[in-house]
Order: sequence, then C-alpha cells, then structure tokens
Amino acid sequence: ASKSDEIYLGINRILLKYNYPAPVIAAPPQSSYFSSLNKTPLYLYKGTFIIKEYFGSRSFVEASIEVTKNTLPFWDFESRDLLNIYIPGDDNDININTSQVITSPENIKKLYQLGIDFFKSQFGDNEKTEFVISYQKNPTEIEVLYFGEHYSESNENKINHKFYSEVGFLMKATIGVGNGEFKPSYELVTIPDTFRNYTHYELDFYGMAKRGSVYKGIRMIR
Repeated sequence: ASKSDEIYLGINRILLKYNYPAPVIAAPPQSSYFSSLNKTPLYLYKGTFIIKEYFGSRSFVEASIEVTKNTLPFWDFESRDLLNIYIPGDDNDININTSQVITSPENIKKLYQLGIDFFKSQFGDNEKTEFVISYQKNPTEIEVLYFGEHYSESNENKINHKFYSEVGFLMKATIGVGNGEFKPSYELVTIPDTFRNYTHYELDFYGMAKRGSVYKGIRMIR
C-alpha cells in the first residue's frame, strides 16, 4: 500500500514446447561456411538474417537463406526488436547435451551465451539481454526459450509488464537478387491456433522491492 524506493520485475526465462515440423533450410554457395548453415544457429535481428562463420574468425555475418519446406519459428512479442535464434537440431555446433533437458544448467549456460555473444558483437559492453531461442528438438517438436530483461521503477509500488497477449507470428523466408547482391526477404504468417496449443510450459520470474537498505522479494517457478 506504500511506495518503495526501488521496485524490480525480472523474467529469468520462459519455456514453451510445441509440436511443429522442422523447416528445410538451404543457402546459396556464397562461401564455404554456408554449406554448414544447417549446423549453425540462424539469427534474426531487425529484419536481417545473420549466422556465425563456421570456420576462420567465426564472426557474425549477414546470410542469404531459403526455406524450401515449412516455416521458420521466429517470434515477435509485441513488435519489439527481439533477437531470434533458431537452432536447427541436434546436429549443431554449440553441443546441446541431448541426454539432459533443455533447461539443465549446462544447456541453459550455452544457450544464454549465444544471445550475449551476439549482443556484445553488435553493441559492445552495452549489450541487451532480451532474446528468444527456438530449438528443433526433433523433426516434429520445438522448444522455445525466452530470456528476458528486468524492469525497475523508483518511488512506486507496482510494475506491470505484459509479456505478450497473443502468439501468431511465424516467418517464411526467401532469397532475392538486387543490385548484384543476395537479399533476404520474409513475410509474416499468422497461425493463431497453432501456437496457443503448447504442450508444456515453464515460467521463472521474480519481483523485488527496496526500502532504505532492505530488499525483499520472491521468485516464482511454475
């Protein structure tokens, strides 16, 4: 009923599982590392497809891709500039431990590092921390992990943050040629029923308030 000096809301992670067929991804032979695209996580940020070089310096480079079957499970939560990372499956170069659940400490550390490394490459030490990873667990199932930011207010007693109100965002990707260069293009595909029917979910978030030098709070895992 009274205001705190500072109040915080944080989303550690959200896990959603869906029955969803694996897309078939192809790429033009622009360079040798594109031949390994199906083993390399595919990043989407602000409308640009990016991969990490499979050989050499392993820097982040723009990619031209083609999806020849199904759609890419990329997400747009409330139209934010949300980093999407798609991991095509077990045969990948980040060594997901398939003998453990995706939320095991070992796997979470590897997945979290994917987003942090990307943001550091783009923004240096002022990196963001909000991103979503879609992992193709098998040919018919994906696991979607959202890693969120924290929100804070001063001299308030409440924080409201709507994570999303509706999920209906998928992406079809194609390639095109313009001015002698390959350019990725995409269109949004609204499938309002498919992604309401998750088969499993896990939520991990916390709230905390400070008055003077005292902090109090709670973490909820559902």
